[in-house]
Amino acid sequence: MGTGKAELCATPDGRPLYRNLGFVESVDVTRYSAARGTARLPSWPNVREYVPSDWASISQLDIDAYGADRSALLMTLIGRARGVHVAESSGRVVGYGISWKNYPGLVIGPVVAETMDLGLQLISSCVAGCPEISQIDLCTSSPGIKSWLEKAGFLRGDRLPLMTLGSCSSPAPGNQAWIQALASPALC
Repeated sequence: MGTGKAELCATPDGRPLYRNLGFVESVDVTRYSAARGTARLPSWPNVREYVPSDWASISQLDIDAYGADRSALLMTLIGRARGVHVAESSGRVVGYGISWKNYPGLVIGPVVAETMDLGLQLISSCVAGCPEISQIDLCTSSPGIKSWLEKAGFLRGDRLPLMTLGSCSSPAPGNQAWIQALASPALC
């Protein structure tokens, strides 16, 4: 048998089955949501709307964060997006956030930024003026964002851990600290 690695997003009902098959929880993901118009978030001066000339910068940021080329996923999400925002510092794109429609409302993510503060600014910009229910999926590495979302009116929801079968000993590729929010646990 090979030494590969398989990873999946486990629902509460599926976790016992996957544990019996040898999967272990590797990343803890928590879903947060805000009802229509309940989130109270400020706007930020160094975040602006995405323009097509930003593509190379956000694609490279994503590769640097995830350690893999996810450009097909990003292009699909941008095509479905309600909004795409970029954060700039000294004239350089240092983060991006995408909000896209999915039942029952708006999904915020992915959000990739060089710092948590930039991530908060991008999340805020993605949610601004949103009349729908907003949902965002965060990893355990985002405690500051979690408390910020709760203060802004988001409610903690389901825990949807990623489970891994195979070698977990090597570190994840990319700069995981830049991943502020996921597109979805199933899409990471």
